[in-house]
Amino acid sequence: MIKFGVEECPASLQCGPNEVAYKDKKDCCPKCVPEAAVCTVYGDPHYKTFDGQSFSFQGKCKYTAVEDCHKKNKRFDVQLRNDARKSAHFTWTKSVAIRTEKFRIVLLQNLHVRVDRKTVKLPHVKLGAFSILSNGYSLVVRTTYGLKVTWDGDSYVEISLPHEFRNKVCGLCGNYNGNATDDFVIKGTSTVTEEVADFAQSWLVSRKSDAAKCLMPDTEMPGSEARPRLGRNIPCPSHPLKKGLAVLRSCQVFKNSATRACRKLVNPDPYYRSCLVDMCDCPRKRPCLCSSLLAFLRECERQGGSGENIRESHCRALS
Repeated sequence: MIKFGVEECPASLQCGPNEVAYKDKKDCCPKCVPEAAVCTVYGDPHYKTFDGQSFSFQGKCKYTAVEDCHKKNKRFDVQLRNDARKSAHFTWTKSVAIRTEKFRIVLLQNLHVRVDRKTVKLPHVKLGAFSILSNGYSLVVRTTYGLKVTWDGDSYVEISLPHEFRNKVCGLCGNYNGNATDDFVIKGTSTVTEEVADFAQSWLVSRKSDAAKCLMPDTEMPGSEARPRLGRNIPCPSHPLKKGLAVLRSCQVFKNSATRACRKLVNPDPYYRSCLVDMCDCPRKRPCLCSSLLAFLRECERQGGSGENIRESHCRALS
């Protein structure tokens, strides 16, 4: 045992699953704390909050994904700009803006980056503040206080926060309090709503008068009455049956043997439904399947699984 004053610290700390060792400045010994929580945004924007709540919202303006809710000592916020994909139904995350106490970082399409309105080359590091690194397929921004943002240069966003921010954040990514049922808090209030549109629109960054212009019609889901009875379980009801069958075949990856191991760790249903929605109205040459698949595989990897081979075979650019 190593002694520090009157407190004895174990020579080695064994933490449980989904825990990491952490030592606060005011503590003598490290302790086990929950791993960093992750909020994921992908596709026609589908969201999975820090506490695991899944929802979809097709607004086409700028929204607050997460912010430090301390009014006096606000350290950061992350905003997403959504844009229509040449479609009446489909929007996507076009860019990500990260505001810290002293800097503004904007992650753009095709892995371009601006810091304080100036384009920068990567890697880009500000000592004592943040770093921006690229592996050629995605960007990773890390701040000194633990905020981590991953961006694939197209529409996939991953926001990670350490446990110190539990109960201290708000936005579309929820309040990070361990309870998924109270994530839909209207901005500026303590009101929890069941209406996704009301919740999401309250986090609109644009002028409130623009709110109506920002809403998009709900995207089609399987089960619509638009098809004859025999085709009602086929997606894309306003498209030819051939289109719906092609979408089913593409999204079957979430149910076939390729993802069997990951399905034991992660429920694929939200990602499968997202795939069906996104593929129905997907513009040509966009990797709409890959967005949902990447979100599913990343969650699988966080739970201890491996998705590398699946990414390599289905979405090479996401490897």
